[in-house]
Amino acid sequence: MSTSTRPVRAWGGTSTVKEEPETQTPLEGFDVTVERVFHNDGKEVRREPFRTHYTPRDEITCETPR
Repeated sequence: MSTSTRPVRAWGGTSTVKEEPETQTPLEGFDVTVERVFHNDGKEVRREPFRTHYTPRDEITCETPR
């Protein structure tokens, strides 16, 4: 069995680190579809949807340890 590798490009997205305690408010779940685009020799050869479902989240309150 052989495995091939291809370069991958990604756009968007950020990450944030928070050090202060905070409350996470409840949030309804939602669905998102991201489209993967495949290229060969610089030409687009295929698009593939990638679907993800985010489940609802509960309210969470973080506090500083005493």
